[in-house]
Amino acid sequence: MTNIIMGILLTVFSSVFNAVGPFLIKQGVKKDQKIVELFFDKLVIGGLIVTFVGASIFVFALRFAQLSILYPFVAMTYAWVALLSKKYLDESITNKMWFGIILILLGVSIIGITS
Repeated sequence: MTNIIMGILLTVFSSVFNAVGPFLIKQGVKKDQKIVELFFDKLVIGGLIVTFVGASIFVFALRFAQLSILYPFVAMTYAWVALLSKKYLDESITNKMWFGIILILLGVSIIGITS
């Protein structure tokens, strides 16, 4: 496996963590919650930890390829967040959002193929 492929795979893996983290934070946030209470909520804390792990994986991925190659793959985080939000939070995904997700996937595919 080449270094670039390893970097891309790690970046995609980190994008999953960076989608799950905010998803957990959203699950832990309640509308009537005081700001101080947020920092003691288990889901919020878990989400922050998961996001930190995702960022750490991305930092490790940077050892394998250029930032300009890897960073577009971070955009996949949006696709993961949209899918998680639709499935577990009953949020709607508009046609424009689906189109944006398709463009993101096409863009990162082109970068992956040409790298």
